[in-house]
Amino acid sequence: MSNSYLQLLLLLVLYIISANSAQPYEGNYGEAVFTLQVPTLEETNLDNLLSFGYYHKSCPQFESTLHNKVKEWIKKDETLAASLLRLHFHDCSVRGHENITSLIEYFQSKGLTVLDLVVLSGAHTIGRTTCGSIQNRLYNYQGTGKPDPSIDAKYLNFLKRKCRWASEYVDLDATTPKTFDRMYYINLKKNMGLLSTDQWLQSDPRTSPLVSALSASPSVFEHQFAVSMSKFGVIDVLTEEDEGEIRTNCNYVNAY
Repeated sequence: MSNSYLQLLLLLVLYIISANSAQPYEGNYGEAVFTLQVPTLEETNLDNLLSFGYYHKSCPQFESTLHNKVKEWIKKDETLAASLLRLHFHDCSVRGHENITSLIEYFQSKGLTVLDLVVLSGAHTIGRTTCGSIQNRLYNYQGTGKPDPSIDAKYLNFLKRKCRWASEYVDLDATTPKTFDRMYYINLKKNMGLLSTDQWLQSDPRTSPLVSALSASPSVFEHQFAVSMSKFGVIDVLTEEDEGEIRTNCNYVNAY
């Protein structure tokens, strides 16, 4: 199993652990490289966070056991990595937004920032989607009867050959679809974002500097992804005594 998948598993299983802040990055890539002041969980409001270590007494090896089992499952089926991410993201879909402003406002309504939006979108570095979800970009963008002009010409030709049927699947990351890395952002800078919501991040001045920063440094992306996932994991948590329950069997509600 590749190291990138192991890193992803750790993020998924331990996403509510406080992450270390990323170090500023300086480099020369022929353009400005923006540094990020990456927050840590210590800088956030902890009043309503889930409790890490909840099973410390009742099941001391909970985290390591879960990590090992998930690693075992993904070793048998690598597609489970993207499926687990999708499951975690089910309450915050980026589909159905007409522009980047709508998308930003939606994330802000969930208590997330523009930085969180750009970083969490990086989950598209693995996984795939159906060709039906990009048909309009390929043939009738915004009712023009033409392809989306922002798509790289060679990439557009590839997608048209790949997507002869709407039911076909296409990788979200055109270059390293099985590796959890920063290539998603590098692809955006080449106009090779698969979904409109992906490519908007590069074309809008509010988000493009973040794309540049994340494409330039793997460490910034990895550290900030952990922080943003931690924030994402506590959205709309049911904390009152009459809300939700701690299941005795993960597969069923307790009253089942």
